[in-house]
Formats: sequence, structure tokens, C-alpha cells
Amino acid sequence: MTQNQKKFLHAPLAIFCLAYAVRILFFIMARKFYAEAWSPEKIGINHWLDIAQNLVSGQGFSHSSLLTYLPMGGGVEPTAARSPLPVLVLSAVLLIFKGYSYYALFAQSWFFSAVSAALLYILANKIMSSRKIALLVSVFYCFYLPEIFISTTYAAGSESLFTFLIMVYFGLIIRQIETRSLKLAFAAGLVLALAFLSRPIVLFFPLLYAGWAFWKYRLKAVPSLAAYLTAFILCVSPWVIRNQIIIGKP
Repeated sequence: MTQNQKKFLHAPLAIFCLAYAVRILFFIMARKFYAEAWSPEKIGINHWLDIAQNLVSGQGFSHSSLLTYLPMGGGVEPTAARSPLPVLVLSAVLLIFKGYSYYALFAQSWFFSAVSAALLYILANKIMSSRKIALLVSVFYCFYLPEIFISTTYAAGSESLFTFLIMVYFGLIIRQIETRSLKLAFAAGLVLALAFLSRPIVLFFPLLYAGWAFWKYRLKAVPSLAAYLTAFILCVSPWVIRNQIIIGKP
């Protein structure tokens, strides 16, 4: 790594630290002035966390509460009501900390949120070719109250993880367009699939990429598009197959 590259990384690292510190401070102040804010009882009543706890305890990808968070009154049921990747991340947190850890849930959500702020700096600098603009945009994100609130309120959820994956995806796809690398096309498709397994709203993204690639490169786009779609389908297929077998619909 060159000296200039090391120097460039100082800003994203500072942005990461700033974003994380702001979220911790927000949490501390909110808890100080409103004791009920994000209490362990409230953050624990969460469908994502419920599924993660069942998964860790050996009951599979199942829930023991309705989407309204009302008790079912017995047993657990297989579900596809929540996307799998955030549940797997929460399950990893539960395993690492040997059970339900109140602060670890916030820590992982703030981590993804803070990394997203750092990635935003890199993306903005790449697109705008201006470190000042990149710094302005990323610092705004650090203090953007709705995002701070979401990354805390939905700590046991998908929002922060999804934002992080989308940032990574756009970084890869921009680089792939510049280089037309098959490896980057495959990596972009893989990351998009992970984002889909966090929040399915990106399902139409492959269509946008395919349409643009054919418009721009015609048949020359086929190899990159094949790599992109192969990665996406391979990553998503196990979840679709599981749902079809266990629940009866994808």
C-alpha cells in the first residue's frame, strides 16, 4: 500500500469513528432523559430476534410470536416472514456472547451503520472526484437523525446491514463498469444477493443492470451479465428452495 493510499484511508477511518461515537452518544442521552427508550424488554420483543433465538436453540428458522408480537400460545412454526441474513447475523451475536446480549445488539447495528458512513465517503469521492464533497456528505450521514434513530430502534433488524451491503454493491458495480471484470461482476451479483436476503426490495436491480448492460455493450455484455446473474441465483436459490419445501411457496 502506497503512502497516498494510507493517507486516503485516514478520512474513512475518522468517519467510521465519528459515526460510531455519535450513535453511542445518542443512545446514552436518550436513555438518560427517557429511561424507557430501548429498554431490554422492548428490544427483546422483536420478530428477528425471536427467530434468531429459535435458530440458536436448535428449533430451526421458526417463530414463536405473530407479526403483531402477540403470544401464539404454544410451540414454534417454520417461517419466511423475515429475511434470513439479518437473522444469521443476530444468531452469530447470540452465539458469540453466549445468549441474549442487550448491548451487543446495538453494537453490531452501529458497526454496520458506521462502516456505511465510511463507504459513503469513498463512493462520493469516487463519483464526484472531490474529497470536500465526500467529507460533507459522509459527515451529514454521521449526524443524520433518522438514520441514527433507525440503526438504534431497529438494532435487532435488517436496516443497518442492508445499507452496508448496498454501499458495497454500488462500489463493486461502479468498478465493474469501469473495468468490465468478470470477477467484479460475480462479486457484485453475490453482494446484491446478500442484500436481497436482507431486504427483498432489491429484486428488480438485476433487471436494471441487464437492461443497461445490453443497451451499452450489446452482446459483449453477455459474459459479465452471466457472471452477475449466476452469483445472484446461486446465493438466493437455497433460501427459495427451503421455503418451497418447508412452507410451500418461495
